[in-house]
Amino acid sequence: MLTYQGFPNPILTLKAELEQQIPHLLPENPGSKWPGTTLGALHPGYQLSLEQLKTLRKICTKFEALIEREKVLFALTELQYVLFKCRSLEERILTAPLPLRKGKFDTSPFTHKHLNWINHIHSQFDEARLEDYLPAVRQWGHRADHYRNTFVEATLIWDLPEEQPGFIKAFIHEVEDALPGYYVWFSPNGLHVTIRALGVRST
Repeated sequence: MLTYQGFPNPILTLKAELEQQIPHLLPENPGSKWPGTTLGALHPGYQLSLEQLKTLRKICTKFEALIEREKVLFALTELQYVLFKCRSLEERILTAPLPLRKGKFDTSPFTHKHLNWINHIHSQFDEARLEDYLPAVRQWGHRADHYRNTFVEATLIWDLPEEQPGFIKAFIHEVEDALPGYYVWFSPNGLHVTIRALGVRST
């Protein structure tokens, strides 16, 4: 998972407005309450040992420093409405671009509530807490088949640009060297940040 510092405040406002304006919208999934891009998932049938999880954490620590030095800034100029056939969004029925209003980019500080939630999520993967985190990692629910099995729903996302940072491919290669065959990596053209799933309750 590639994670980001936070959602810009206008995106948080948009998410709140969607909840107010779309009747019967399902509650927001925990995974979209903070910004991240799922790069891949464990191969079905594979489990990580504590030592393997520590190895993965070391790789992440190395790349955290590299990403911080590069200071990559993504400009959100449009979102995408997607009707998808699988949760990885590698297979889509429809993608409709939704240009955002032109103007100055909002660089205002993130809200304390938003930052506290992101810090809570990140803290679960702290080196000192890995043993406690291992049972969550070893749950069977979110293997690669969860993302690639047929599941149709609508969502609002931001697609990563066609030219993606080189550290994504470098990270994948390093994980493959350390844990060969453990992970299924998703296609670059499916990589995205979920803004808000748009599933609705039946009435």
